[in-house]
Amino acid sequence: MAAMGGAGLLRRVQGIAWRGEEVQFTPGGSRRYRVKMAIDPCVFAVIERQPTDPAGASEILEISPAGARQLGGAASGTLAPALARHLHEHVGLFGYMLLAQAALRAEGEGLAASHPRLPPIRFGLEHAHRLASAEYAIAAPGGGSTIAERVTFSGRISTRGLHW
Repeated sequence: MAAMGGAGLLRRVQGIAWRGEEVQFTPGGSRRYRVKMAIDPCVFAVIERQPTDPAGASEILEISPAGARQLGGAASGTLAPALARHLHEHVGLFGYMLLAQAALRAEGEGLAASHPRLPPIRFGLEHAHRLASAEYAIAAPGGGSTIAERVTFSGRISTRGLHW
Protein backbone atom coordinates (compact mmCIF):
# COMPACT_ATOMS: atom_id res chain seq x y z
CA MET A 1 0.00 0.00 0.00
CA ALA A 2 2.92 2.31 0.63
CA ALA A 3 3.79 2.28 -3.11
CA MET A 4 0.25 3.47 -3.85
CA GLY A 5 0.31 6.39 -1.41
CA GLY A 6 -0.25 4.76 1.98
CA ALA A 7 -3.16 3.15 3.80
CA GLY A 8 -4.37 6.41 5.37
CA LEU A 9 -4.71 8.15 2.01
CA LEU A 10 -6.35 5.11 0.36
CA ARG A 11 -8.96 4.92 3.14
CA ARG A 12 -9.92 8.57 2.59
CA VAL A 13 -10.64 8.19 -1.13
CA GLN A 14 -14.38 8.70 -1.66
CA GLY A 15 -14.45 8.04 -5.39
CA ILE A 16 -12.34 7.53 -8.47
CA ALA A 17 -12.91 8.68 -12.05
CA TRP A 18 -10.99 8.41 -15.29
CA ARG A 19 -11.15 8.26 -19.07
CA GLY A 20 -9.54 5.49 -21.01
CA GLU A 21 -10.02 2.61 -23.38
CA GLU A 22 -11.55 -0.78 -22.72
CA VAL A 23 -11.21 -3.89 -24.85
CA GLN A 24 -13.73 -6.67 -24.30
CA PHE A 25 -12.76 -10.15 -25.48
CA THR A 26 -15.56 -12.65 -25.99
CA PRO A 27 -15.81 -15.97 -27.84
CA GLY A 28 -17.24 -13.98 -30.79
CA GLY A 29 -14.31 -11.55 -31.03
CA SER A 30 -13.31 -8.29 -29.45
CA ARG A 31 -14.71 -4.78 -29.22
CA ARG A 32 -13.00 -1.52 -28.26
CA TYR A 33 -14.64 1.30 -26.33
CA ARG A 34 -13.67 4.80 -25.26
CA VAL A 35 -14.73 4.84 -21.62
CA LYS A 36 -15.40 7.43 -18.94
CA MET A 37 -15.96 5.97 -15.45
CA ALA A 38 -16.92 7.47 -12.11
CA ILE A 39 -17.01 5.06 -9.17
CA ASP A 40 -17.94 5.29 -5.52
CA PRO A 41 -15.90 2.18 -4.66
CA CYS A 42 -17.92 -0.98 -4.03
CA VAL A 43 -21.17 1.06 -3.97
CA PHE A 44 -22.08 2.86 -7.21
CA ALA A 45 -20.65 3.37 -10.70
CA VAL A 46 -21.53 5.37 -13.78
CA ILE A 47 -19.90 4.22 -17.00
CA GLU A 48 -20.14 6.06 -20.30
CA ARG A 49 -19.00 3.92 -23.23
CA GLN A 50 -18.59 4.80 -26.89
CA PRO A 51 -17.58 1.99 -29.27
CA THR A 52 -14.63 2.96 -31.46
CA ASP A 53 -16.60 1.42 -34.34
CA PRO A 54 -18.46 4.39 -35.88
CA ALA A 55 -21.61 2.29 -36.30
CA GLY A 56 -21.81 1.53 -32.56
CA ALA A 57 -24.12 3.47 -30.26
CA SER A 58 -22.92 5.09 -27.05
CA GLU A 59 -24.40 4.00 -23.74
CA ILE A 60 -24.44 4.97 -20.08
CA LEU A 61 -24.62 2.31 -17.38
CA GLU A 62 -25.58 3.08 -13.78
CA ILE A 63 -24.61 0.22 -11.47
CA SER A 64 -25.20 -0.43 -7.76
CA PRO A 65 -25.63 -3.49 -5.51
CA ALA A 66 -29.41 -2.97 -5.82
CA GLY A 67 -29.47 -3.15 -9.63
CA ALA A 68 -28.40 -1.51 -12.87
CA ARG A 69 -29.88 0.40 -15.75
CA GLN A 70 -28.74 1.31 -19.21
CA LEU A 71 -29.38 4.60 -20.96
CA GLY A 72 -28.86 4.62 -24.72
CA GLY A 73 -27.17 1.87 -26.68
CA ALA A 74 -29.04 -1.16 -27.97
CA ALA A 75 -31.56 -1.29 -25.14
CA SER A 76 -32.45 1.31 -22.51
CA GLY A 77 -34.01 0.43 -19.16
CA THR A 78 -33.50 -1.68 -16.06
CA LEU A 79 -31.14 -4.59 -16.58
CA ALA A 80 -31.89 -8.17 -15.56
CA PRO A 81 -30.77 -8.96 -11.97
CA ALA A 82 -28.11 -11.46 -13.11
CA LEU A 83 -26.61 -8.93 -15.53
CA ALA A 84 -26.73 -6.19 -12.87
CA ARG A 85 -24.86 -8.47 -10.44
CA HIS A 86 -22.28 -9.28 -13.12
CA LEU A 87 -21.67 -5.58 -13.83
CA HIS A 88 -21.47 -4.68 -10.13
CA GLU A 89 -18.88 -7.38 -9.53
CA HIS A 90 -17.00 -6.35 -12.69
CA VAL A 91 -16.64 -2.70 -11.61
CA GLY A 92 -15.90 -3.92 -8.07
CA LEU A 93 -12.40 -4.55 -9.39
CA PHE A 94 -11.82 -0.80 -9.35
CA GLY A 95 -13.01 -0.54 -5.76
CA TYR A 96 -10.56 -3.29 -4.90
CA MET A 97 -7.79 -1.13 -6.35
CA LEU A 98 -8.19 0.96 -3.18
CA LEU A 99 -6.64 -1.80 -1.12
CA ALA A 100 -7.39 -0.11 2.21
CA GLN A 101 -11.10 -0.92 1.76
CA ALA A 102 -10.50 -4.68 1.57
CA ALA A 103 -9.24 -7.43 3.84
CA LEU A 104 -5.76 -8.31 2.51
CA ARG A 105 -3.27 -11.13 2.86
CA ALA A 106 0.01 -11.86 1.12
CA GLU A 107 -0.24 -14.79 -1.27
CA GLY A 108 2.92 -15.87 -3.08
CA GLU A 109 4.19 -12.90 -5.11
CA GLY A 110 0.85 -11.10 -4.88
CA LEU A 111 -2.07 -10.11 -2.68
CA ALA A 112 -5.41 -11.78 -2.05
CA ALA A 113 -8.26 -9.43 -1.10
CA SER A 114 -11.86 -9.80 0.02
CA HIS A 115 -14.78 -7.44 0.59
CA PRO A 116 -18.28 -8.31 1.93
CA ARG A 117 -20.03 -7.02 -1.24
CA LEU A 118 -17.72 -8.68 -3.78
CA PRO A 119 -16.14 -12.02 -4.71
CA PRO A 120 -12.50 -12.44 -3.61
CA ILE A 121 -9.73 -11.25 -5.94
CA ARG A 122 -6.01 -11.91 -6.38
CA PHE A 123 -3.59 -9.19 -7.49
CA GLY A 124 -0.21 -9.77 -9.08
CA LEU A 125 2.41 -7.16 -8.21
CA GLU A 126 5.26 -5.77 -10.27
CA HIS A 127 8.77 -5.13 -9.01
CA ALA A 128 7.84 -1.70 -7.56
CA HIS A 129 4.99 -3.31 -5.57
CA ARG A 130 2.34 -1.73 -7.80
CA LEU A 131 -0.65 -3.62 -9.16
CA ALA A 132 0.23 -5.46 -12.37
CA SER A 133 -2.72 -7.84 -12.82
CA ALA A 134 -5.91 -9.12 -11.23
CA GLU A 135 -7.62 -12.51 -11.33
CA TYR A 136 -11.25 -12.46 -10.37
CA ALA A 137 -14.20 -14.88 -10.78
CA ILE A 138 -17.44 -12.93 -11.15
CA ALA A 139 -21.09 -13.83 -11.74
CA ALA A 140 -21.93 -14.61 -15.37
CA PRO A 141 -24.25 -12.08 -17.05
CA GLY A 142 -26.93 -14.75 -17.49
CA GLY A 143 -26.60 -16.09 -13.93
CA GLY A 144 -25.92 -19.62 -12.75
CA SER A 145 -22.15 -19.67 -13.21
CA THR A 146 -19.03 -17.55 -12.97
CA ILE A 147 -16.60 -16.03 -15.44
CA ALA A 148 -12.88 -15.97 -14.78
CA GLU A 149 -11.51 -12.51 -15.54
CA ARG A 150 -7.84 -11.69 -15.91
CA VAL A 151 -7.08 -7.99 -16.05
CA THR A 152 -3.68 -6.46 -16.73
CA PHE A 153 -2.76 -2.91 -15.82
CA SER A 154 -0.42 -0.77 -17.88
CA GLY A 155 0.79 2.78 -17.59
CA ARG A 156 0.95 4.94 -14.49
CA ILE A 157 -1.53 7.30 -12.89
CA SER A 158 -0.50 9.69 -10.12
CA THR A 159 -2.88 12.21 -8.62
CA ARG A 160 -3.12 13.89 -5.22
CA GLY A 161 -0.55 11.53 -3.73
CA LEU A 162 -2.11 8.31 -5.07
CA HIS A 163 -0.12 6.14 -7.48
CA TRP A 164 -1.32 3.26 -9.65
